[in-house]
Amino acid sequence: MAALDEKEKEVSTEAAEKESVKAALDEVTKTLMYLQEDLSNNYMPLSSHQDALGKAADQEDKVRRELIALRGSLDSYSKEAIEAKNVCSMQNILINEKDRELRDKEKELKSLRRELDSKAEALSNVNSQLQQSNRDRDRDRDRLRDEMMAMTRSLEPHTATINYKTMYDELKVDKEREKATTDQLIERLKWEISTLEERLEKAKAELQDKIKLETNYLLAQGEAERFKQEASDLMKKVTRLEERVDHQQRDSDYLKESRHEIGASNQNLKDENSRLRENNTELKSRLTQMERELSSYSVTKTRWSCLSYCQVDN
Repeated sequence: MAALDEKEKEVSTEAAEKESVKAALDEVTKTLMYLQEDLSNNYMPLSSHQDALGKAADQEDKVRRELIALRGSLDSYSKEAIEAKNVCSMQNILINEKDRELRDKEKELKSLRRELDSKAEALSNVNSQLQQSNRDRDRDRDRLRDEMMAMTRSLEPHTATINYKTMYDELKVDKEREKATTDQLIERLKWEISTLEERLEKAKAELQDKIKLETNYLLAQGEAERFKQEASDLMKKVTRLEERVDHQQRDSDYLKESRHEIGASNQNLKDENSRLRENNTELKSRLTQMERELSSYSVTKTRWSCLSYCQVDN
């Protein structure tokens, strides 16, 4: 029985395997039929395939040639772009350098402007000092004139004489010291102005060179024009400073003339002093003469008194 059951199991297993194989064969048959149908629907002769392949090859060659041409153009454009980029980089470097140089020049011009302003202020101070000196000189001259007139009006025999020579010497020393200080300051300012002018001329020359190199850049040209305007303004300031120096020189010449006038006034005072001394000597001699006459009169009066007394006694 066991052998029979085992035999039945083997038969059933083989039957199942046969059914599975049969189903697989049916599936393969369906697939083959489908492929045959598709092949019959899409069949193309070999010559047609060869023509299509030739056209595809021609198209591929054409596309390859176009790609090669495009690659050449792209390489050319790339080279031009690289060259243009390099040129732009160099241009930017030059522009940045010129901008830095122009900023440095602008800083230098601002420094020159500040120096010129300080020199203008110094000249203004010198002008104020000279005006004050002129006022002091006029006041001293008026005071001397008033003292001379007062001395002339109030002269008496025993009045003490004023030492005008010492006063004049002191005034002369003060004026010479003031003149020396003023002349030193003016010479120093002239030297500083000439130095600033040289620096300004050098800066202008350098700026002109930079302008020639930067004619293709509108920004640099604008900066150059502004630099020229500032340089022109500085030149105007220098001109005004020169006019002030000339004015100071005229004031110095006026001081020299005033010193000559004071010298002439002092000489007149000396002459007047000499005349007053002579008058004083004459008055002293007249006083001595009057004292002598008074003494003689007193002696005579005493004698007459004695004679009168003697006559009365007799």
